[in-house]
Amino acid sequence: MLGRKFPSAADYVFNKLAPSRGAQAVQGVATFLARLNALEKGSDSARSATREADTQAIALLAKRGLDGAERKRLSDLVQVALGPTPALNTASNEAAASRREALLQLKLWYNEWATVAHATIRKRSHLIRLGLATRHINASAPEPEPTPEPTEPNPKPAGKSGK
Repeated sequence: MLGRKFPSAADYVFNKLAPSRGAQAVQGVATFLARLNALEKGSDSARSATREADTQAIALLAKRGLDGAERKRLSDLVQVALGPTPALNTASNEAAASRREALLQLKLWYNEWATVAHATIRKRSHLIRLGLATRHINASAPEPEPTPEPTEPNPKPAGKSGK
């Protein structure tokens, strides 16, 4: 709802918030509530140009059930769950986002490389060695007989003794 009617406020409120579990989820809710309070009070100097739109966004949220009383109730639940803890640490989220971006770039590079390799390398054995193809197993060929299990060594031959 915020993203459609007040995209600037939505970007501010949900910046670097991601789904999580456990204590991090509660810290995420604490961060969300702190940002809503900053929008309501106009305490973030970087958002002074959007003060009127921020007030309208808070009013819309209140109209939809996320008013001051509900935010207070949620804040009390956060305090019970975590005690007096700081808001979400965004530094670890930045590292995770950076890693995800690097992995995405690697995957895109690999896809491009594999496409070029498939187009230029025609020898199947080379594609198999590169991991871009698999060996075909002939289903009609008879399976090899299993090798017999080793037995105990043969005893000494009878007859000649060393005398």
